Amino acid sequence: MASHDNKEMILVAFLQASNCSNYTGSWRHPETESNFLDLAFYQNIATILEEGKFHLAFLDDRLAMPSRFGNTHETAVEHGIRTVKLDLVPIITAMGLATSHLGLGATYSTTYYSPFHVARLFASIDHFTKGRAVWNVVTSLNDSEAQNFGVSEHLPHDTRYDVADEFMSVVCKLWDSWEPEAMVADRETGRFADSTKVHRVDHSGLYFQ
Repeated sequence: MASHDNKEMILVAFLQASNCSNYTGSWRHPETESNFLDLAFYQNIATILEEGKFHLAFLDDRLAMPSRFGNTHETAVEHGIRTVKLDLVPIITAMGLATSHLGLGATYSTTYYSPFHVARLFASIDHFTKGRAVWNVVTSLNDSEAQNFGVSEHLPHDTRYDVADEFMSVVCKLWDSWEPEAMVADRETGRFADSTKVHRVDHSGLYFQ
């Protein structure tokens, strides 16, 4: 029989780095804060979540504004349907600086970024927030996202996920390329790191070299 002794509930806040929440008309409510282009807006949310004992603030993302209705962006723009797409990295960094315990999750695509870029980015945030950074791994699936990165249409489903699998493998290799005790930082001897504990990745795969 399963034990019911553990009464803990994991609380995750699902957020948008945008002008509205999941309810796309929320920006019109008279009590809605309108300063969504100000980092203080997100820091305030983070502070409230931490005071409310939330474990994680999670932000989803897409690399293009909506354009599927009538194959145009005009309706989304006119009605403010998630047309603002802010980069999540400065947002979760600012939220991390305003809190001490809250987990900070950001969505980052494996389709149009490079493994080195994502590995360095999230390692840096993780250091700055003392281990609170979370990467939500996704593939991008809309032609509008592809076009924002100079590609006419997005990759087929299976190919996107094959790329993502190799992408994840490379990122993990990059994170593991420095062993935990590699950094010495001995000022007297001048030895900064143990080179035997820092390794080249030298990945050679189908999609990444």
